[in-house]
Amino acid sequence: MFLAIAAWVLAAAAGTAVVAINWLDQSDKYEGDYIFQELIVIALSTILAAYLYFR
Repeated sequence: MFLAIAAWVLAAAAGTAVVAINWLDQSDKYEGDYIFQELIVIALSTILAAYLYFR
């Protein structure tokens, strides 16, 4: 259980870092994509945590 929670927190933090880096880099025009990137990362990390928790 601890491993699943740690993996989820780590993946969510990594996703947040990716979104923050993309937000700080103002060279691209697609500002709405950051929310979707974050949601995708959180969804994938939740699936990973559920797999590790229930296996």
